[in-house]
Amino acid sequence: MLKPVLTFLFLLFLIQPRCQTKVVKTFHWLQPSLVKEMPIPNLDQNERKCAVIKVVGNPAAYDYDFGEAGKSIATVKKSDVAWIWVPVGATAITISNEKMGVVCMYDFGQILEEKEVYEMELNMIKKKPKRDLHSVTQWVNILDKYDMGADIYLDKELIGKTPYYGSIPVGKHDFRLELNGLKKDSTITVVKDIPQNYGQTFKLADVQYDKNSVFIPVQPQFPGGNEQLIKFLRTNLKYPALAQEQGIHGEVYVSFIVRETGRISDIKIQRALFPACDEEVIQLIKMMPKWRPGLTNNKMAVPVKIQIPIAFRLTK
Repeated sequence: MLKPVLTFLFLLFLIQPRCQTKVVKTFHWLQPSLVKEMPIPNLDQNERKCAVIKVVGNPAAYDYDFGEAGKSIATVKKSDVAWIWVPVGATAITISNEKMGVVCMYDFGQILEEKEVYEMELNMIKKKPKRDLHSVTQWVNILDKYDMGADIYLDKELIGKTPYYGSIPVGKHDFRLELNGLKKDSTITVVKDIPQNYGQTFKLADVQYDKNSVFIPVQPQFPGGNEQLIKFLRTNLKYPALAQEQGIHGEVYVSFIVRETGRISDIKIQRALFPACDEEVIQLIKMMPKWRPGLTNNKMAVPVKIQIPIAFRLTK
């Protein structure tokens, strides 16, 4: 009699986690072209710098808090959508319900950027989840070769289309991209604090497209173009005194990624010159304002790697 009972308990242990309810279905950056009908509340100049979250999926049933960053600056709720103005510095959200209390604590995976709009989709739940309410996530990029809008499935659940720039729970997941009926499956492991790009390569024959179109993305651009970029570098570059004293001169090659939002990330020295010069270049790139992001043929913003040389020249 003991053996069947143990077997039943073991099966219950296996099945129970799969039955648990996930509150946040997806969280991702929203392409500007997809931001529609956003209300404009009465905010002062500083408050207007905050990020905005568009919440879909029965948002009116919940309240939202941002931990140490504080309460939302403004909230406009409708029957099917809620717009939340997020305090600067927010890295996580706590979702609660009047009857159930706290139902989810969700890490965004990064600090939300000022003036950018994000979308959070919620699953409708009727009772408080019986599990750890804290969701740890990592920010990722999901792309297909031509960014033609392949469907993205995570653990057999549709979470959006490529290009996708958002957070995914840390851990192992079944991953699928589906385009024109063609399915490409794999398994991915999302690790905290390790940015990753995920995707699959589809052949042109798999993609329905206009044969006269050309898949050439619009390259990222510094505000005002190359002329303003050169001016920015000349104005802000400081020649380290130690390098001048030792007669060090030459070029530092630096690379960085212009994110979908235009933010700079992943700064790396590709060809070094002198430690003080290399560090000066890194600090210079960090000072840059947001760029205009790179665009695919269908005008969707995607991350693009840029490499530029920065020269240190001794003068007589």
